[in-house]
Amino acid sequence: MHRFGRLGLLTAVLLLVGVTAVFAQTGTIAGRVFDEINGDPLPGANVYLQGTNYGSSTDLGGAYRIVGVRSGDYTLIVSYLGYEEVRESVEVNRGETTTLTIRMTSSYVEGEEVVYVSAQASGQAKALNQQRTAETIKNIVAADQIGQFPDPNVAEALQRIPGIGTQRDQGEGRYIIIRGTEPNLNSVFINGNRVPSPEGDDRQVALDVVPADQLASIEVTKALTPDMDADAIGGAVNLRTKSALDYDKPRMGIDIAGGVNNLTGGPITRGAFNYARRVGEDKNIGIQFSGSYYETQRGSDNHEMEYSDEEMADTGAERLVLKTLELRDYMVTRTRSSFATTLDYMWSEKSRSWFRFLWNEFGDSENRRRIEFKIDDGNYYSDNHVEGATVEKELKDRFEIQRIYNVAVGNELTMMNDQVEVDFGISYSYAEEEEPNRVDHVN
Repeated sequence: MHRFGRLGLLTAVLLLVGVTAVFAQTGTIAGRVFDEINGDPLPGANVYLQGTNYGSSTDLGGAYRIVGVRSGDYTLIVSYLGYEEVRESVEVNRGETTTLTIRMTSSYVEGEEVVYVSAQASGQAKALNQQRTAETIKNIVAADQIGQFPDPNVAEALQRIPGIGTQRDQGEGRYIIIRGTEPNLNSVFINGNRVPSPEGDDRQVALDVVPADQLASIEVTKALTPDMDADAIGGAVNLRTKSALDYDKPRMGIDIAGGVNNLTGGPITRGAFNYARRVGEDKNIGIQFSGSYYETQRGSDNHEMEYSDEEMADTGAERLVLKTLELRDYMVTRTRSSFATTLDYMWSEKSRSWFRFLWNEFGDSENRRRIEFKIDDGNYYSDNHVEGATVEKELKDRFEIQRIYNVAVGNELTMMNDQVEVDFGISYSYAEEEEPNRVDHVN
């Protein structure tokens, strides 16, 4: 056993040295792909060398890397849905990394007038390109596509993806259903880190806690791959926060909106801000922070009925009659607060360190008045004649708070002539639910 152990170790060392020697005879092409107009990265772009089998696709930050390329002159071709194809000449040297940044322009139709692709189409193009190059069944919603709709939270934004439905509470989306599978069987991640449920007796994560305007993109994986957790039977949702390194130019934005709920007459207020900038001599430091606040006062008036077959007291015959009737009146005030920040440091083209933090708080104040007519407590004599029925009145005053936050630090490193990528980091996720001073009164 000892002899074979030494032989195996020697074989592994020789194999590693051989592979390193082979790749030392080749070079690497790396870089990023941006939008020429606004400087946004273009994820999912198809990048390949003409007449060869060498190619790659850009990641969420628009970065690409083609490794193991033999020395020589090539033509690099970059294609992206909704953009004009780009061709660039590139020279690859043995043992070196050639850096090439690509800037693409939106395609347009020229007739009597020039019509450019709109911002919404650009966002859809990003999502479609990422879905096209994904290794599994995946849907992606980009930030600018989210901004085209008045969706206050993640659940509301995801309902627009094919195959995804929502479970609602007081008219607002809370849980998502992926291809008909109950929410308990889905997993939720923030930047690839697992998020627990705020509700202690359930594993489903209420996505109305997280505002949609704090995210760079939302990824929904409908079919698991071996590198993913096996407990996401329904699917997996990854919430990706913003980063200054995703942009080539500084970004600052403020969003303010308002409205009125017709039923209650209460106001709707919404405000958000975002700041992202690359600093340093080489612009190798990324600073991004954003915040959001949302408040709405809504209500509902409804009635709930239950029917059953009951025996008539005088004849003994069974009839389908009204069993219970509930009259309900809700007054609900909801608030949603969020803060996010990302700090990035590029040590080199092959090494990056990052710090990410996302904090969310959801407050739900509910006042409910309910009158329940318990008709089945009495004796039925006909469809509309009952003796001995009871009436119950209930008042509920409940304030619920849910919090979800995640903090993570890590580093991404490429080594051995770009043949090995090493990612490592530490993350902490926390979720809780509180109901302070809840009052239920029944008489």
